[in-house]
Amino acid sequence: SKETGEDLGIFIKSIIHGGAAYKDGRLCVNDQMIAVNGESLLGRSNHSAMETLRRSMSSEGNARGTIQLVVLRGSKQTSSG
Repeated sequence: SKETGEDLGIFIKSIIHGGAAYKDGRLCVNDQMIAVNGESLLGRSNHSAMETLRRSMSSEGNARGTIQLVVLRGSKQTSSG
């Protein structure tokens, strides 16, 4: 945030070609993850949000082998010209 100088949240910077998110097709570059498996990431530091995501992806935290994400659609970057 501009107020604290701390990075907040998790934003999708790229999607791996051929990976699960690519194959699913719903996740887009610039989307913001706002919850993972029902746990809100809003207002959390990037570090805290990443820890929550890692825990959700671990075998202990994820018995079903799936992750539920809630994302806020990011703005599309357009080229002018």
